[in-house]
Amino acid sequence: MEKLGINYFVLGFKRMLDFNGVSNRAEVFYFMFWGNVIGALIALTLGYMSTLHLIILLAMAVPNLALAIRRMHDVNKSGWNLLWSLTIIGILYVIYLLFKQSSNSENDIGLALSIALYLFASLFSQVGVDDYSTYDVGDYSSSSSSSSSSSSSYSSCSDYDLTGVDWVYPNYNNASAAWKFNSGGDFNYSSTYFNVSRYGSWTRSGCNVTLYYNDTGERKTINISGGTFTIGSTTYRAY
Repeated sequence: MEKLGINYFVLGFKRMLDFNGVSNRAEVFYFMFWGNVIGALIALTLGYMSTLHLIILLAMAVPNLALAIRRMHDVNKSGWNLLWSLTIIGILYVIYLLFKQSSNSENDIGLALSIALYLFASLFSQVGVDDYSTYDVGDYSSSSSSSSSSSSSYSSCSDYDLTGVDWVYPNYNNASAAWKFNSGGDFNYSSTYFNVSRYGSWTRSGCNVTLYYNDTGERKTINISGGTFTIGSTTYRAY
């Protein structure tokens, strides 16, 4: 376990309230790496916006902050230097400090391994994100009508792949609201009317699709008929 650096992931949580000590590169980058590996596995299994994945992200926030502050201390800098990351040029300075050689090289790792762990952690952190890119429903109105297929081509709920189409109101070329269902069993909804986006999960049984909203815990079943479904007084069409 120690050779794989998992012990540093555990250590990060043990020291999550330690904002005064020091941490070398091994503590910082192994914690970042394993945290994102675990997050990626959950995102692939349950979905990026799943409750468990969000809990993991929140749970790692404080340990990450504590680690970053201790890393500053380890290179003889104040934790306040992290505020430089709020500026474009300052980000480069903070990154330099994070990768700077430790004042105490005992049990530390080299620069090359630090960079490798950081790069892999960054890749794992993006797992599942594309499925949740919020729709800018204005993009529909700027698209040509020739790029879409009319919902009239769907005669029954069995004629389409739910995840292979966009569900739009009132139409593809003048959209003000849109739904997207992904193959992982999650959905994304956005509306320019209310300037909101909502996320959740879905299950399907024939023509019926049950929606589970992450933000409210609400459960709602919709019926797909002729390439459309209605929620309230609004009818969305497949394109």
